[in-house]
Amino acid sequence: MSLKDLIKQLPHPLFLRLFYFQYFFRERRLADAARRRAQLPLLTAEALYQAKRSEVLFILGSGPSINQIPEARWQVMAKHDTAALNFWPLHPFVPRMYFFESIEADVDRPRNEFLLGVLQARAADYQQTTKVATEIHGRGRQTIDAVPEAFRKNLYVAHSVPAPARNLRELAYAFEHLRARDFFHPHKNYAQLVKYASSLSALLLLAARMGYRQMVLCGIDLKTQEYFFQEPTRFPQYAHLEFIPRWQPHDTNTPLEWRLPAAEVVQQIDRQFLQPEGINLYLENSNSALWPNIPLAPDWLWSS
Repeated sequence: MSLKDLIKQLPHPLFLRLFYFQYFFRERRLADAARRRAQLPLLTAEALYQAKRSEVLFILGSGPSINQIPEARWQVMAKHDTAALNFWPLHPFVPRMYFFESIEADVDRPRNEFLLGVLQARAADYQQTTKVATEIHGRGRQTIDAVPEAFRKNLYVAHSVPAPARNLRELAYAFEHLRARDFFHPHKNYAQLVKYASSLSALLLLAARMGYRQMVLCGIDLKTQEYFFQEPTRFPQYAHLEFIPRWQPHDTNTPLEWRLPAAEVVQQIDRQFLQPEGINLYLENSNSALWPNIPLAPDWLWSS
């Protein structure tokens, strides 16, 4: 049995401390080197609060239910705050905040090159959008090394801080361990985004710190690998794209030994961080693995 396997068998509180010792010694140093190489600033509270104008946040995912949202609802969303994830720039709606994972070129060159092309194509539209690159701790060249110059305005990087856990009890403990060390402080540490398995978890935890009172998940379907841009009528130029077979179960909602399903993680964040602060979490529609555990947004919100 390897040393790594032996460490994983330690009691979770002890394992967690050893994990973070290794993380801050190795992974953070790699991320710092990548940020300096790309010459991008760290995310700040000021950058985020410049984008905040509402207590309502719509989080935009890439599930196919995005294509079912009526125009009247898009008009409501445009009046409030919106935060989009990863390949969202394929959609015409421009969010106030945009978060994407920096892809290692040597690990997934086709996806990295495609993302860079998308960022170049939408750079002019995203000039005023607060943009954040995460997962920057790769060893080699990655998305942020080649991000188009026109896309660099209002572009920041943030460290992704994991919360390793095999079950909900361990996840709750990991979150509390990080809370005690000010990783969820409302006024500092915005360059460090706690994340468990998916960008959605990091965005929910960040939104709670920023003081949003209502959060609505749009296109967070978590059922299959199908995406909104694969609909041939609306997006004929992208419908052929298939990074993972679209019929497969959604990757982040598929359990592994050290990765709980995303739907369970969202509900844990709701219980541990949102509900105690009186923050309401909703779904835009019921085509999500989170429904009915997370309720639909009330009608009054769509009239706000």
